[in-house]
Amino acid sequence: MSKRNHTNRDRARRILDTLDRVEITYDHVKNAWIDLYGVGYLPSNAFLSSCLKVHDDWIPVSGIRSGKVTYKRRATAASD
Repeated sequence: MSKRNHTNRDRARRILDTLDRVEITYDHVKNAWIDLYGVGYLPSNAFLSSCLKVHDDWIPVSGIRSGKVTYKRRATAASD
């Protein structure tokens, strides 16, 4: 894994840790990325998907087949 890729994964993980929402989509993460880091390297949906799959706080809840995937905080989904 290249150093740049590792840095971008750390950035994505930091954003996912600090997002103050119950549900997110890739667009929410990308907007937070732009606010923090600009558009120099805007991650793709595939990159964000791989980051979300290994993150402990977020689970997919809807739209997996429609292309508009929504993720929900694991603690919130467990209480529903």
